[in-house]
Amino acid sequence: MARDRTAVSGASGFVARNLRALLASRGIPVTCISRGRVRLRRGEEAAASPSYSEADLLPALRRCGALVHLAGSGRAAPPRYSDSNAGLAARVARMCRRAGVRRIVYLSGLGASPRAATAYFASKYEAERAVALSGVQYTVFRPSFIMGRGDPLSRRLRGQMRRRAGRLAVPGSGEYEMQPIHVGDACEAIAAAAAGLRPGLANATVDLVGPDVVTYNELLSGVRHAGIDRIGLEEAYRAAVRDPAAEFGPDDLNILVGGFTGDFGRLRRLTGMGRFRGYGEALEAGGLS
Repeated sequence: MARDRTAVSGASGFVARNLRALLASRGIPVTCISRGRVRLRRGEEAAASPSYSEADLLPALRRCGALVHLAGSGRAAPPRYSDSNAGLAARVARMCRRAGVRRIVYLSGLGASPRAATAYFASKYEAERAVALSGVQYTVFRPSFIMGRGDPLSRRLRGQMRRRAGRLAVPGSGEYEMQPIHVGDACEAIAAAAAGLRPGLANATVDLVGPDVVTYNELLSGVRHAGIDRIGLEEAYRAAVRDPAAEFGPDDLNILVGGFTGDFGRLRRLTGMGRFRGYGEALEAGGLS
């Protein structure tokens, strides 16, 4: 039987919802892997497993040609990053090999590297290695901020504006760079890798970034009706450590001020995609402009 079905882990998440909609529009059947219940679309089936156990997931994976692994954690709460990112990726990759899945697509992080200074990015790099060493053809994408309706960054900014009467908090100078990508473009690239349509994406690690490098100040200048409150970077870190309800957590700050940018030209070349949307359109998609 031809395996045209794609499995998507973390199926209820922001990127997963958009990817599932894209795959559905192309008539590609999807297996939605999640810890709980997921509202299914036509052509989808569910594979729920609170612990992502082999007993729960292996039968479903045997029907799939590709897995897009989006499950993981962006918070340092239990389970630890080493478990929720690296450990989970290693377990899922082993299952894919046993099930005969042909391709794994993994969404890592733009700051992941063997020299990563934070636990979050270190765990993402460990996860990358587990996927790459699994024996299954893989594509690792390292995304910048992915923006669209319901994305985490846009939700955070809208929350700040509600709490601060229309104003946004900017830690430090705001001159650190970022390279946001529209969720539609991100999903197009992920779908191409999952389908095996572009040979250059096979066994490759690729930055998933938009065409525009902008500073945080430039990004916020496009937010409709927003004022700016500048806060000291040290003050922001102290608040992040002391107060779990602070506007920025420690890892939020590390990612934001890290100045992570990537190789957009290589992404466009390897995916063969044409026009990518700029950061203004990404802001608009997030409901901010």
